[in-house]
Amino acid sequence: MHFSLRSRHLRPSLLASSLLLAVSAQGQEKLDVDLPAAPLGQAINALAQQSSVQILFAGDLGAGRQAPALKGRFTPEEALRQLLRDSGLKAQARDEHTFIVVPASEAAVPATQARSEPLDMEQMEITASRTSSDLVSATRQSTVIEHAQLEELRQGSDSLATVLAKAVPGMSDSSRTITEYGQTLRGRSMLVMVDGVPLNTNRDSSRNLANIDPALIERIEVIRGSSAIYGSGATGG
Repeated sequence: MHFSLRSRHLRPSLLASSLLLAVSAQGQEKLDVDLPAAPLGQAINALAQQSSVQILFAGDLGAGRQAPALKGRFTPEEALRQLLRDSGLKAQARDEHTFIVVPASEAAVPATQARSEPLDMEQMEITASRTSSDLVSATRQSTVIEHAQLEELRQGSDSLATVLAKAVPGMSDSSRTITEYGQTLRGRSMLVMVDGVPLNTNRDSSRNLANIDPALIERIEVIRGSSAIYGSGATGG
């Protein structure tokens, strides 16, 4: 069974040596302590056994350190501090019956000594730059058919709907001959405009393209993609 302590001073992987003993209700009462001089880790374990308290420490903290002999009446906390004297280690009380041994440099600063004034930091400057680029190439968004090209396309069909269906990617042809009923752009309805004026009405008769004479057209621009810039009805382009 593994126990993890919520402490920033000890990592679970470093708890190589821990002793979990039954907690005495009189853990802070003075008791007779009789410990000979011994390696620090061994002395701490012996104190935990005699005092019935829990003392946690990383195993490598006791390496190379000696604890002095200790004899007399002490509380568990007093006895532990005597064992750690001049060792560079400190005892932190988690509660009345639990102590953690840590390096003195990591000992918590009492709240009364905590820094309360603001901390000045060096000035930091963050800069960024941007580059000008199109998210999508304009040539992939629109198709332009000039008058000369339109005349060439009309050699195959004089129907404007059929000509556009062959020349514009994503545009389907109509199955009708005198209307463009069923003709879509990208599978959606399209808005037809002549010199900026929409031909579409709320009651669309599907004759917007059929009403335009191809011979009178100077230029055709097809913009694919839904947009509300030119008005309603342009879900396909």
